[in-house]
Amino acid sequence: MSRDFLHIDLESRSEVDLVKIGLDRYVTDSSTEILMGAWQFNENPIQQWDLSTGRNPDRDLIEALRDPNIIKWAFNAQFERRMLEECWGIKSDYRSWRCTMVLAYMLGFCGTLGQIGRAAGFKSDKMKFDSGKDLINIFSKPQRITKAQTNRWRDWETDPDKWEEFLGYNRQDVVAEKAQKDRFIRFPIPEVEWDYYAIDQMINDRGVMINRQQAQAAIYLGEQRKPQIVSEMAALTKLKNPNSPTQLLPWLKERGYPFDDLRKDTVKKVIREEESGENELKAIACRVLKMRLDASKTSIAKYKTMLASCGHDGRFRYSLQFYGAQRTGRWAGRRLQTQNLPRTPKSLEDVEMMMRANYYIQTRDMDGLLLLNGEPMDTLVGAIRSCFIPGEGKKFCVSDLSSIESVVIGWLTNCKWFLDTLRAGRDLYRSFAAEWLDIPYEDTKPHRSKAKPATLGAGYRLGGGELLPDGKKTGLWAYGENMQVFMTKEESHSSVKAFRQLCPEIVQSWYALEKAVERCIKTQSDVKVIRKSVDGEDGPVALPLTIEWRKPFLCILLPSGRRLYYKNPKLVRRKTTWADGTTTSKLNFCYMGKPSQGQGWVKLLSHGGKLIENIVQAIARDVLAAGMMRVEKFGTKFTHLPFIMEVVMHVHDELVTEIDANADEELALNFLKRCMTKPVKWAPDLPLGAAGFCGTFYRKD
Repeated sequence: MSRDFLHIDLESRSEVDLVKIGLDRYVTDSSTEILMGAWQFNENPIQQWDLSTGRNPDRDLIEALRDPNIIKWAFNAQFERRMLEECWGIKSDYRSWRCTMVLAYMLGFCGTLGQIGRAAGFKSDKMKFDSGKDLINIFSKPQRITKAQTNRWRDWETDPDKWEEFLGYNRQDVVAEKAQKDRFIRFPIPEVEWDYYAIDQMINDRGVMINRQQAQAAIYLGEQRKPQIVSEMAALTKLKNPNSPTQLLPWLKERGYPFDDLRKDTVKKVIREEESGENELKAIACRVLKMRLDASKTSIAKYKTMLASCGHDGRFRYSLQFYGAQRTGRWAGRRLQTQNLPRTPKSLEDVEMMMRANYYIQTRDMDGLLLLNGEPMDTLVGAIRSCFIPGEGKKFCVSDLSSIESVVIGWLTNCKWFLDTLRAGRDLYRSFAAEWLDIPYEDTKPHRSKAKPATLGAGYRLGGGELLPDGKKTGLWAYGENMQVFMTKEESHSSVKAFRQLCPEIVQSWYALEKAVERCIKTQSDVKVIRKSVDGEDGPVALPLTIEWRKPFLCILLPSGRRLYYKNPKLVRRKTTWADGTTTSKLNFCYMGKPSQGQGWVKLLSHGGKLIENIVQAIARDVLAAGMMRVEKFGTKFTHLPFIMEVVMHVHDELVTEIDANADEELALNFLKRCMTKPVKWAPDLPLGAAGFCGTFYRKD
C-alpha cells in the first residue's frame, strides 16, 4: 500500500546564532520563531505560510504533521522536526520522518542541499537558489542598529521585495529537496535503515549529561596555565615572544632543530626522534618544543564547545550524525566530535587516578595536577572524556565490541589464522606478536601495542611505509604513529611481511575484489566476489559480497542487505614507480567522492585493500546498529529487567547507556553485552565478543 508524503522546509529567526550554539539551544531559545514554511503533499502544488499573513498555519498541515502514517521529508529533517515541536508544539512520531540529506549520504554524497545537487548533476530549475545566505543574514538574524538601519529585525514591512524573494527561496528548497528524494529513492535502501534513523534521532534528542563544573574549571585552568608556559619558555630562550615562530625557529635551529616549520606533526616527530636518540637536538631545545606543544593544545576548546552548546538541563545533544561517514555508513561526530576524542594518557587510565584528576580540576588545584601527572595541560586534555557523566540518579553502563574490525575481516575472508585464534579465546594482537616476533604467547604482553597496527592496518593492504622528502612517513609506519605506536621502519616492514604470510586469505580477497569490480564495470552486470583458494582449502571461496551495477553507481552488496555506493565508477590505468626505480602499470578503480582530507567533489582512486576497509567498517557498523536497536527495544521497557537502560551516546563500536544508580551492575552489563553480541541473522557465525564497565563518568575501559 502506498503511503502519503509531505515535503516541508522552514525558515526561522532568532537572537541566538545556530552555528555557534547548536540546534538544542537554538530551538529552545525564547526568541526563536518560524518565519515561513513551504510544503507539498504528494504531487500536489506547493503551499506556503508566512508570518506576514497574521493567521495560524493551515489545519491540514498541522494534522498531517501529527499523523504518524504520513511520511514527512525534509533536508536535515532534525531541524524541521525540532522546530515544529518547540515553536508550534507539534510532537510527531520519529518513525514518520525521513531525511533527504541522510538519503543522499546513503548513496555516497555529502554536504549541503546545493552541494549535493551539483554533485548529482541536477538542472538549475531543481537546484537550491544561491541567494539563501544573503537572505538569511537579512531576515533570520538580528541587525546592527545604525543611522541608516534603525530596525533590530528586518521583515516584510521593511523589505517587501526581499521578503518575496525569501518566500521564493523557501519554496525552491522544497522543489530541490523533493527532486533529490524522487531520484535517490529509486536506489535500494533497506527499510531497517529508517528504523535505525528513528533510533538515532531518539538518542540525539536524549543527549548526554556534561559535568559543567568540571568543564568551567578546566577552561579556567587552561587559560591560567598557557601564559605560565609561555613565560617559562621566555625564561629559557631569552626571547621576547617565544610563541612567535619567526623568533623561536632560528633559536631552535641553532640548537639542532632540523626543519623549517613548527607544525604540530613536525614538532612531535622531532621530539620522538630526540627521545629515541635519532637526532642530536639539545635537551633545552627539546624541552622548549614540548612546552610549545603544551601551550598550543587545541583540544581544550572542546570544553568551551560543551558549555556553549549543552542545553539548559546540562545535556549535550545532536553530536551524532547518522550515516555521516562516507562510504561506510558509520556515524560521524558533529560540533563536539565525540568520535574523535583525545586519547587518555596511560597514567590516567586507572579509575582512581582519573577520579583524583577530576577532583583537582573541579577544585582548580593546579599544584595538585602538577604533582599527580606532571604537565597540567596533558591532564586537562586527558580528562575530556570524564566530563561526560550520567544524569541525576543514574550511572553509566558502557560496552565495546571486542576487536570488531579484526573479527569482521577474519570472518569475511574466512581467514584460518584469525578464526582459529578467536576460537581459542586468545588475544588477536598478542597472538600476532607471537607469530611476527617468533616468541611464546606468554611473553607477548609487552609487545601487544606494537602488534596492534599490523593486525588492523596490514589487512587493508598498507605497505611497510617510507620516509618522504618532507619528513613524513607513509604506510603502516605512519598508521602506527597515528595510533601513538612508534615502530622503526624495519619493524613496520617486517610486520607487514609477517601478516601477509600468516593471512593469505586476506591477501587473495584484495585481488578478488579488484577482479570483481573490473568485471562489473566492463560488463555492467552483477558479479559475485570469489577469491582463490589457499593451502588447506579445497577450491575457490565465495565471499558474502556481490558487486552490482546500478547506473550511475557501482554498489557493494553487504551481507546485511545494505549497499555501499560509488558514483561514476571507472577503470583508469595508473603507473607506479617503486623504491628500486622499477615502474609498473595496472588498472585502478576510481569514482567520484569527497576526499577524507579537504573539500570538494573529486575523482578518488581505490584498490582491493581500501575496499576491504570500507566493507569491514560497514559490517562493523551494521553489527553495532543491530545491538543498539536491541537495547532500545528491550532495555527501555520494564519487561524482564528491573531497570531502564537508554543509549545516550556511542563512540565508534561502543555504546554508552544510562541505568538507575541502584541497578545491579553485573546484570546490566551482561544484558548490554548480550544485546551487542547476539548473532545477527545475516552472519550467525560471526564470533562477536564485548567488554565493558559501569561507572559515574565516561572513560576508555
